[in-house]
Amino acid sequence: MIAPLFPFQAERYLADLRDRTAGSAPDTVREFAWLWSCGVLDVRSDNLLIPVLVTQADLPIEPTLARRNRERGWGLPDTYFRDRLERGGCLLLIESAGEASGLYPRCRAVYIPGPLG
Repeated sequence: MIAPLFPFQAERYLADLRDRTAGSAPDTVREFAWLWSCGVLDVRSDNLLIPVLVTQADLPIEPTLARRNRERGWGLPDTYFRDRLERGGCLLLIESAGEASGLYPRCRAVYIPGPLG
């Protein structure tokens, strides 16, 4: 295996998201979060949209992500999520928090209120 040429900043965050959403029910936003985090981890590029799973309990998003960054040891800079959210560098995967889709207009958002199909 070839080592990356530079550190991949979001690796610990994405691994945590992947592990928290592994085994999610099919056709749900959590399964989509798992798939997207696996894909970005495989590519290992900070230039891709970083998935952010958003539930009602995660609002407001920025302080929640900053707190989790410290608690879970993701090792990201303090302004990592704020900067990405403002620039449109995140994919918001919204579960039961539909109002979150308008908070960051530069970000793409996926809102799945229930099972697909």
